[in-house]
Amino acid sequence: MRSGVLNTQFAVYVYQLTDGSSVWTIQKRFSEFDFLDRDLQEKYPKRMLKVDRIPRKSIFNSTSPSTLESRQTAFDAYLSQLLQELTDTPELQEFLEIPDLLENALSGDECYHEERCSSEDDHFDSLLSQAATLGL
Repeated sequence: MRSGVLNTQFAVYVYQLTDGSSVWTIQKRFSEFDFLDRDLQEKYPKRMLKVDRIPRKSIFNSTSPSTLESRQTAFDAYLSQLLQELTDTPELQEFLEIPDLLENALSGDECYHEERCSSEDDHFDSLLSQAATLGL
């Protein structure tokens, strides 16, 4: 997973993800991380005890370079922890915009790749392995 920040009137955090066979990019605003965190805290409170909270929202200097860098580091750690603890949740899968799973949900197809069928666990083990390889 590679990450970056687009600095406009609001920050957009950019992540390039891979599951070993596909690469895709997601762009998320602070509010989307906040919504995900609140949703996961509500639905999986015990599992979320192992995950650091997202950084606090700041009214002042929210797009300053130091604030953006600090938040980027915190969001990187947060996503890494989520990949370790909650890869099986539909909320995280949707947030990460995982292409094969979204296509699978829409089509009802059990196969993620033409050459083989795999379980969601295999798919996410691959994603987690890739994240670990990239130092997340």
